[in-house]
Amino acid sequence: MSLVAEFGFKGFLWLGHYLVFALAIWPSGRLEVGAATANKSANGESHFTTLDGARIHYVNYGKGSEALVLIHGWTMNLDSWRDQVSDFAKRNRVIVIELPGHGQSDKPQITYSMDLFARAVDAVLRDAKVKRAVLVGHSMGTPVARQFYRKYPAQTLAIVIVDGALRPFFADERLAAEAAFRPPEVTHLGRLLGCTPLTVAELVTWLGRGA
Repeated sequence: MSLVAEFGFKGFLWLGHYLVFALAIWPSGRLEVGAATANKSANGESHFTTLDGARIHYVNYGKGSEALVLIHGWTMNLDSWRDQVSDFAKRNRVIVIELPGHGQSDKPQITYSMDLFARAVDAVLRDAKVKRAVLVGHSMGTPVARQFYRKYPAQTLAIVIVDGALRPFFADERLAAEAAFRPPEVTHLGRLLGCTPLTVAELVTWLGRGA
C-alpha cells in the first residue's frame, strides 16, 4: 500500500513538513563546510549567477555533486532557513537560493512564473556544478520544486514539502494557475512527489547519511 493511500494526501503533506524539522535536529554528520571563497555568509559562500541577464543570489555550504536545495516562499528570502541550514550542512552539501525578485537577487520588471523560478534553480545548480538535488520547497517553493522536476527530472532526487501544496487549493485558482500547479493524477507516492528515484526511506537515509 502506498503512503498516500495509507495516510491520505493531507497526511502526506504533514509527513513532509515534519521530515524536514526532524532532520534539522538529527545528530551531526558527514560534511564539513568547504574552504572560504570571496564572500562568506554564516560559514557559507555567497555567489551570484545570471538568468536572462538578471543576477540570482545563492549561498553554498560544502562540496559535492549532489545537494540539498532550499527554496523559500513568496516575498521571502534565504533567511527563512536560518535555523535549519547550519545543521543540514554538517552532513550534506546545502544550497540556499534567493529566487528572482527576492532577497539580493535582481528584480526585473518581468512576469514571475513558476517556469521562471524553476529555470533560476537550474541556473544556480549549473553554476554550482550540482548534478542532482533534493529540493525542499517552503510554501510557494513547493510548486517551484514541482516545476523544476517537470523540466529537469534527471536532476531531481526528491521533493520535500514544507507548508506548501502541489495542487491549487481552489477550483478557480486551478483555472488561473500555470501547469506547474496541476500535477498529474496521484496514484502512488512517486507520482505525488513527481519523482521516483528515492523512496521516503531512501530520502531519510540520504539526508541523514553519516549521522
